[in-house]
Amino acid sequence: MAWPRRSASRQQEGLTALIVSTPRDLSDVLDRLRAVSEDLADHAIAVLSEASREGQTKRPAEERAITQARRAVEKAIATLESVQRQA
Repeated sequence: MAWPRRSASRQQEGLTALIVSTPRDLSDVLDRLRAVSEDLADHAIAVLSEASREGQTKRPAEERAITQARRAVEKAIATLESVQRQA
């Protein structure tokens, strides 16, 4: 199934909406990303705690993947904060 094509005017409207994003819009996005980062950190700690209780001595693959995702979110936060400072 193909996605419906947008008219040129609808495409321009969407592009304009992205370009004229207000600082408040970025603040909302940053707040959500920070919350996601905290949630990921909490999940990683829970996975590590469970592994420790089970007597595992190596970092679980699940925790490594969660931590990698959290670092990607942190990188996105830093990038958007830089954009916000320049605005």
